[in-house]
Amino acid sequence: MQERANYLTSSASVWRYYSNQIGSNIRERNIDIVISQTGVTHAQAGRALDDNSGSILNAIMEIIQTRNLSH
Repeated sequence: MQERANYLTSSASVWRYYSNQIGSNIRERNIDIVISQTGVTHAQAGRALDDNSGSILNAIMEIIQTRNLSH
């Protein structure tokens, strides 16, 4: 029974590790997309994604609208 508990604990740790890796890779890819479409910095792209619940389209639109308002 103890072996089974150790296996499950180990499996959960591995799952958490890979879930975090996948999540951070997706976030970086989304940031790269926003940067390529708008030309903003990494920090600005990340902030726009955070402000828009991770929506790439909404982040890009927010950046473009902000840029248009400032010109």
